[in-house]
Amino acid sequence: MKPLFFLGCCAAAALLAGCASDPASTSSTPSSSKAAAAPTPPPSPVFEPGPSVRCDRNSKVCSYAGTASPGLTRLYFGDGAANALLRPPVDPTTGLAGPAPKVADPIFKPSAGSSCDTLVASCYDIDGANLDLTKQQFGSKAAQALGGRTQSNAPTRVARYGDTITCDYLSKVCYDRLGAGYGVTLLYLDDHPGAADRLLQRLANSPS
Repeated sequence: MKPLFFLGCCAAAALLAGCASDPASTSSTPSSSKAAAAPTPPPSPVFEPGPSVRCDRNSKVCSYAGTASPGLTRLYFGDGAANALLRPPVDPTTGLAGPAPKVADPIFKPSAGSSCDTLVASCYDIDGANLDLTKQQFGSKAAQALGGRTQSNAPTRVARYGDTITCDYLSKVCYDRLGAGYGVTLLYLDDHPGAADRLLQRLANSPS
């Protein structure tokens, strides 16, 4: 009886071991968290920080409403890119400079009582520099730069005079409740000869 009992125990142990080692019971599907992540696509060469603003990382040019903007190009790609944008292209066969490139930095009114200047990527209203509108129109980098200039006494500052006058010393333009103004620019920036006349020229070439 003892050998039969011993053999029976061995058979039972073998059966249990076989169940425990069943491949179907031990296999598991890989966790989704362990699955290989898809490669991150490269950033698009073109980005749009605000309405009508389009910047190309390949050419290092920003445009506003389809026209190249030295001001916005300077903001996003630096002085070198902005200065290159202002240089006429040279014909490699003749070595002669071609016609001047078409560029523009308009002052425009996104809404009644507000003005935005692409030259310095800044917006203003009757209360002064408008950081929220600047961010909406030109992106967060522009708003951050404008905020720094409102807190500075540097030559590039934005200053407030009285309750309605704002002067941007970087663009050499002053604003009142009607927007960019020749008279207030002439009055408050009298130590910057020609600023008011340059503003008139810019306004003539800006959209209404």
